[in-house]
Amino acid sequence: MGAYDNCIILIPTLQSDERLIQMIHGLHERVFYKIAVTDDGSSDDRQKYFQEAEIMSVKVIHHSKKMGKGVDLRLADEKIGESDFYITADCDGQYSSEDIEKVAKELLENPDYFVLGVRTCERKKGKKVRFWLNSCQKLFFRITNHGKECPDPRSGLRGFPASLKKLALCIEGKSYDYELDFLDAAIQKTPIEVVPICSDTNNRNKTSHFRPVVDLLGMYLKFWKYLFTSNVATVFDLVFFIIFESLFSKLGTISIFVATICARAISGSVGYILNRYISFQSKLNPEREMVRYSIVFVCQMAANGRISYL
Repeated sequence: MGAYDNCIILIPTLQSDERLIQMIHGLHERVFYKIAVTDDGSSDDRQKYFQEAEIMSVKVIHHSKKMGKGVDLRLADEKIGESDFYITADCDGQYSSEDIEKVAKELLENPDYFVLGVRTCERKKGKKVRFWLNSCQKLFFRITNHGKECPDPRSGLRGFPASLKKLALCIEGKSYDYELDFLDAAIQKTPIEVVPICSDTNNRNKTSHFRPVVDLLGMYLKFWKYLFTSNVATVFDLVFFIIFESLFSKLGTISIFVATICARAISGSVGYILNRYISFQSKLNPEREMVRYSIVFVCQMAANGRISYL
């Protein structure tokens, strides 16, 4: 029995080339034999690489058309056999078999952790765009995850235990947004461990299918939805404050306090509904979530009302 027989490697591919075969050879040399590859609607001239992979005892899952990286990973999780650990990695030359082994070793040493391969990015000439892109991604991740830090949210090299497989199957998303949403959800359930890796970004950029503008907007759709719903709730708050302040004007200075409380009650309810069903599409118990939200909201509302009255 090999050292990594309890690990399955998931490799999503689109228009694969000889680097897929090189990657499989490298994994076999490091005694990784449970490997699953998804063909995301690659053209006929690329099928020879998948045929060669099958000859090397790799499980290949074909899609008749492009479905997106998120669908690739989710279907691979669904169709492959059960295992103790799962590792995902792109085959565009960015991650080496040595990097994958680093993640595997860390996962075996910390079986209850989510392990993320963190790419080492240096701010060199010609790399400023990537540097600022990574900085923005880390900032967005912190904002949408209650201040939690992640040094490389977009890294495709990650390992997770079988306890998170059900979660991986439940997360929606067709493209790179799936990876980010899965990472968001996973770190709420299990601690995260980072492993530094050497990323060959020059090699990757030649055939990368990542679209900086379109895919980044999709990855952070939750953030944009939250921004939109927050502004809607703010408008409700302002409009109803004006209405209630006018209605209770005969109460004197206390009318501001009463108007603030009433307006916040309405805008808070609107904000909760929009955020639950639009921004985050939460599947948590609504009663428990409502209680938590209400406690925070009442404290905030009382403080704001008191400040407005003063």
